[in-house]
Amino acid sequence: MRRALLAATPIAALWLAAAPAQAQLGLSASLGSDFRYRGFSLSDGKPALSVTANYDHPAGGYLNAAAIVADTADKGVQALGYQAYAGWAWRLDPDTSWDLGVTHSDLTDYLRPRYRARYSEAYAGFSWRGASAHLYYSPDYLGEGGDTLYGSLDGSLVPRTDWRLFGHLGVLAPVRTNANSDFRDPQIDLRAGVARRIAAWELQLAVTGVGPNANYPAGHAQSHEALVVSVSRAF
Repeated sequence: MRRALLAATPIAALWLAAAPAQAQLGLSASLGSDFRYRGFSLSDGKPALSVTANYDHPAGGYLNAAAIVADTADKGVQALGYQAYAGWAWRLDPDTSWDLGVTHSDLTDYLRPRYRARYSEAYAGFSWRGASAHLYYSPDYLGEGGDTLYGSLDGSLVPRTDWRLFGHLGVLAPVRTNANSDFRDPQIDLRAGVARRIAAWELQLAVTGVGPNANYPAGHAQSHEALVVSVSRAF
């Protein structure tokens, strides 16, 4: 059940395929050439390490939290922050499930000027086999006082043993903005790639993009496309 939710979250997608399917307690780590969240780099295009702990209850409840550190341009290795999820999943049949939950993010962008994103979201999702759809609502996106909706579609295909193809489409739309908000126009983020499992490791190559108006936070120039390489392992 947890796998369907995590497929919709960029941070968890780094280590999803390496997580043990039946484990109630789990720990994993992922090292990537960039840390991108909904298409935007929070590590200024530099390598980042995420360490994730998760718990699955047999009844359907789940918890997971990830801490992220990165090699910043002028501060060396710094903590970018954390993301945490809590929710409940209902399995309708072996291929289908629903889930509800909440997330909280506290992330710092070490570009100049420094930017901090601290906010919460509630979400609901539906998963079928290797596909999932989720809708997120935040009453204070990026801590700027505006309401947003974020919809995501995710898919995964296993063409042969130890190989996985994956894709993601996300749409972030403002519901209510205020004078202090940098985010006023809808944004679309895309991600597609291939993963190769080698024993307990997974190697991943992904192309990401964001647009059409990737202009926030204000004063932070963003590369709209990126190639991200990562390696993940579950313990």
